[in-house]
Amino acid sequence: MTDSTRPRVLLFGAGGIGTVYLWLLSKTSTTTAVCRSNYDVAKKDGFIINSSIFGQNIHFRPNVVKSCEEAASADPTPFDYIVVCSKAIPGTVPKWIASAVTPGHTAIVLLQNGIGIEDEYQAAFPGNPIISTVLYFPATQRPAGVITHGEIERLEIGAFPTSAPDTHAKAFAALITAAGATAVLHADIQQVRWTKLLINASWNPICALARSKDTDVLASCVDADSVIEAVMLEIRDIAAAYGYVITHEKVQFELGRAKARIPINAGIEPIGDGKRDGKNDYSVRSLLDTALTCQRLASVAREALCTAPVLQSGKVDLLIAFLFKYPDLMKKIKCVTIETQETRKDNAYPLHMAHLDPDVLSHCKRHVRHLPIRKCIQDGMIALLKAPRFECHSILLGLLLTMLPKLEHLYLGGSILLNFPLFRAMIPNEPEDTEWHKPDWAAGPDLTWMLSLIGPRLTHLELPIDLRRNPEANIWTPLSIAALPSYFPRLQWLSMPHMAATEITKTSAADVVPPLLHTLILTDARCDCFAAFSRGLVREESSTPVFPELRKIALYHRYPSPGADADVVDKLAQAGIDLREYDPNCCLRSGDEFYHPWKYTPDEIGALEESRHRAYETEWQKAALQCDSDEE
Repeated sequence: MTDSTRPRVLLFGAGGIGTVYLWLLSKTSTTTAVCRSNYDVAKKDGFIINSSIFGQNIHFRPNVVKSCEEAASADPTPFDYIVVCSKAIPGTVPKWIASAVTPGHTAIVLLQNGIGIEDEYQAAFPGNPIISTVLYFPATQRPAGVITHGEIERLEIGAFPTSAPDTHAKAFAALITAAGATAVLHADIQQVRWTKLLINASWNPICALARSKDTDVLASCVDADSVIEAVMLEIRDIAAAYGYVITHEKVQFELGRAKARIPINAGIEPIGDGKRDGKNDYSVRSLLDTALTCQRLASVAREALCTAPVLQSGKVDLLIAFLFKYPDLMKKIKCVTIETQETRKDNAYPLHMAHLDPDVLSHCKRHVRHLPIRKCIQDGMIALLKAPRFECHSILLGLLLTMLPKLEHLYLGGSILLNFPLFRAMIPNEPEDTEWHKPDWAAGPDLTWMLSLIGPRLTHLELPIDLRRNPEANIWTPLSIAALPSYFPRLQWLSMPHMAATEITKTSAADVVPPLLHTLILTDARCDCFAAFSRGLVREESSTPVFPELRKIALYHRYPSPGADADVVDKLAQAGIDLREYDPNCCLRSGDEFYHPWKYTPDEIGALEESRHRAYETEWQKAALQCDSDEE
């Protein structure tokens, strides 16, 4: 390829990442770089690149200019690509590069992470192709002109919008590939953006504020993992509102990856390497980068909100008031996670007293009058809404769920029968002479009618292990899965305590089958009960499994366990069911965490077990030396 036929590329922002891609593109294109703070160094000495992938001590002297105006005036030939590698500061870069953009010709390549970054370029240059990318490329420039690149190198590429032709995206990917780097073309790059944002928008700001590695953040307090997970869940559900699916398992997997690195001391600092020289605090600069991403995310989220509230039960009154103030948001909520005061822990009480002002109470009563239920039930519910203060949140929590016509995913935490008595319809009938006769919560209002309203809409349901009938109870009330198909006919994903699922062994399949269920997560599992459960799940006398669409079971053991027997695993495999087992020994503070599923890859579990084995060996050696010393 001669100079006259090589594409002309202008790169804006020759920092760590930009400089390496400038060097790569110089192999296949005629390149110019707009440098700002590092212009003098780059002009005089060029750059030195030290890359774990491309090599060390690479000297590179590109053509550099101070501005896009200077680049455009130096040569009238249009640029084929303008590659933007600067920080995604809203409302600035399109103005800075405008002089070098040839309308209808120059393709604008965004080498930036974040969400919603393409819109301002589309508005500024409506006739120009826009190529959106997602970077996996750790690189820093310290000092100016010296680039250090780590062990990852991948560029995900796609056209923007998705409906636009991908001709220019393919051509740019070919330039990167021909230069010896990795470029992956996607039909919809926004799916990749949201998946990357799941990690960036959760870990980056928290690690930047804490100036810590991810593992140090998790080890800092008992509730740290709950905070990270809550942020990830919000991002997941905002993405879902825009049609991009990030599975619950993906959230658990990403959180589990960080947890798995704790015992082997392999934490990652997403904000950078933490170096500070007094003049430049790089963690603060990285926090600024994160703030810019979150600023864009906030504007995107406002359009989708409230699609995915993560609610503490004590604040249900605030969310109800908010929804009546912005009633259009009721139809946008597709997923709700409800936690109690202590997230998924035993001590779910005491709760703060909820309060509704008179205007909100009036809205609540009018809402009840419009529900498709009998008038006598409406009258009873309205009677419960007389007091402005509510010691029991169950009334308001149930009412909230009836206000959400698009609700499909419901994840519940805390003491379920105390906070959600609407599930009492799923409690087996017990003889009157047992201790279950008229428990405390049974004397309260009958809210089971709510289950018939919300149940048919749910596709995902998580029932926590905490099934106590009151805060002080040591014995937990069992739930019956026999009610599942009648109340949840569309259920596809279910997380529930193992002791409730054991009813499969004594109930006919027709009574317990949500016909669309494909994933079953069993928490608080005991291995000695699982064999009987599996026999009930795949019965020898019938060729049809109890759950015909079931493809995956995740078994979370309450205590360290040798795992399911091989014949059980084989029987499930023959029925097309993949069994995954997770042992609490593979999780830090496992005693606090079996209330909610967590996920590790087999390699990570192996690393944890190896680390634990080494720790045991060290302790054994110390003990042996101590014994020898005592004997002497």
